[in-house]
Parts: sequence; C-alpha cells; structure tokens
Amino acid sequence: MHADLSPHLHTVECNFLIELLYRCQHDNAFGMHADLSPHLHTVECNFLIELLYRCQHDNAFGKMFGACNYWDEAVWQCTKQERIWRRNNNPQYTKRVIELQHLPESYYTPVLRKLKEEGQLRAEKIAGCRI
Repeated sequence: MHADLSPHLHTVECNFLIELLYRCQHDNAFGMHADLSPHLHTVECNFLIELLYRCQHDNAFGKMFGACNYWDEAVWQCTKQERIWRRNNNPQYTKRVIELQHLPESYYTPVLRKLKEEGQLRAEKIAGCRI
C-alpha cells in the first residue's frame, strides 16, 4: 500500500516512476487492453510501452505473478526518500522556504540512478510538487 500518489504531491522523479507503475498495472490487468501499436501513440507513450515490454519479458511469470513488483518497489523507495528529505529539511519554527520539486541526486534510489544513467529520466521538463 502506498501513500497518496497524486502527481501534485510528489517530485518529478517519483511521478515518473508512478507513471511507469500505473502503465505496468494497466498492461498486466486481466481483461482487454487498449491497442499498444506504436503508430497510435506519442513518442513518450511508446517509450513507456517499451519499458513495460522489457519488464514483462524479464519476468518469468509475466502477467500473473508480480510483473510490476519492480516498479512498485521503486515507487515505494522514491516516496520514502521524499519523506526523508522533507523530514531533514523541515523547519521547526519558521515557514518552509524551499519546496521540493526535484529530488536531490543524493537521495536518488538505485532505480532512479539507473534510469538517469541510461538517459531515460528526463526530469528537467516537468514541474514537481505544487503545494
């Protein structure tokens, strides 16, 4: 069980992982799926679809047994790092001056580091928390 995964509550990096988790859950749900043909989707969506196909291919049990556990764990670790950052930077008696929009790289989880090294994490373009 995760905390509220609304986009306005999380950093750009965690929102990226949350989107990957939602895509994985959608593609691994029982029943019919939308057509995932590359010519029907944007470049960004095709990128996410490719990641999901890789996730399914790497998982021996595929759709039935934990195909999305990797992304679920990644989201949990990322939101935990956000909580740790907020706790460490929480002023006791004054108004918060800095709002967390991007997770500092020192707080990156192994999954975020891997995605950044591969050039898949493009966090500069998107706004993070808006509270």
